[in-house]
Amino acid sequence: MDIQKDILSVRQNLTPFNIDEIIGIAKRDKNKKRSFLLVNKLQSKHYPSEPEKTDTLFSLLAKTVQIRFADKNNVLVIGFSETAVAIGAYIASVFKNSYYIQTTREIIQNKNFLTFDEVHSHAVTHRLYTDNLQEVIENCDLIVIADDEFTTGNTALNLINTLKSNFRIKQSCKICMTSIFNCVKDEDLIRINENNVEIISLVTAQFNSENLSFPYEFSQDNVLCKENKNIIFREISGKTVPYTAINTEKYIENCNKFIFEIMRILTPINPSENVLVVGTEEFSFCALKLGKMLKQTINNVSVQCTTQSPILPSDNKNYIINNRTRFESLYNSERTTYLYQLKNYDTAVILTDSENPSENSVKQLTNGIDAEKIFFIKWRN
Repeated sequence: MDIQKDILSVRQNLTPFNIDEIIGIAKRDKNKKRSFLLVNKLQSKHYPSEPEKTDTLFSLLAKTVQIRFADKNNVLVIGFSETAVAIGAYIASVFKNSYYIQTTREIIQNKNFLTFDEVHSHAVTHRLYTDNLQEVIENCDLIVIADDEFTTGNTALNLINTLKSNFRIKQSCKICMTSIFNCVKDEDLIRINENNVEIISLVTAQFNSENLSFPYEFSQDNVLCKENKNIIFREISGKTVPYTAINTEKYIENCNKFIFEIMRILTPINPSENVLVVGTEEFSFCALKLGKMLKQTINNVSVQCTTQSPILPSDNKNYIINNRTRFESLYNSERTTYLYQLKNYDTAVILTDSENPSENSVKQLTNGIDAEKIFFIKWRN
């Protein structure tokens, strides 16, 4: 399908990639509120991606935001769960004096939080944990809300209104919504501007939903593989998750330490191997950074993450998602997660920050990936 011609009218593309390289359109599974999902093929999230291309995309967005707000010193970046946690980290990392925090669907005991809704989502309610957030926000010159794509901008505005209602924000503080992809309609853009919010995106397009159809026969989930794999389990201490606002430099430093420890475990890997790096759900930033590092010495590396987003697969070659494997979540045994577009691999590296994954969830995930060797690495407290 020619996405640009049939569905999307591209107004601006600041990336070095063609629009069909970036975006595909998939059908959501059992979602009456919004039938489609814009799948970023270069995001290393729903779709297996080459990490160097993801890095190029995220770095370009981060640099674009940095140039626009070069005069801002105290910055808070909020990355949306699940899909924009890594994007937010990239943006926060380019500012010298910044804090980073992600929204989450996870329940953290004994922490104060606010909620806001992503109405069309499979998992509507976001949590934003607020311990130390007032002190950070009241000193902010810039607040950046990061997502992978904006369709209406409603979710970001819901968060912004929640922040304004609960925290003291300086009148001079700028608020920016930023994303890779933006197909906000003109009338919604007016509403965003009326809230004194600026929007920055790499790709701006008009989405023609009236032309959208899915003339495909949808297929069944993959069958889990046999249990005859070489699985190596390791744990690394020093877990750092931005559920509460954290100094970005400290966060990046701890992530880098984690990745260097992983490289010690993995070395050596044959440069000719086909390697898959998998992050679990919101734990995407370290998976991407590891993939980028592995790519320096290994020819074929792809990165993706398990996700709560249910997308229907089809065998049709013109459709973006051709296979789906489902698993019990490592974070909540009552939750279902998915991986899409899996292939055969020589080595798979699974990264998780789940403290206590059930034995069954680990078994399902490792059995669902067809690889000769699997490293299961947990970042623990």
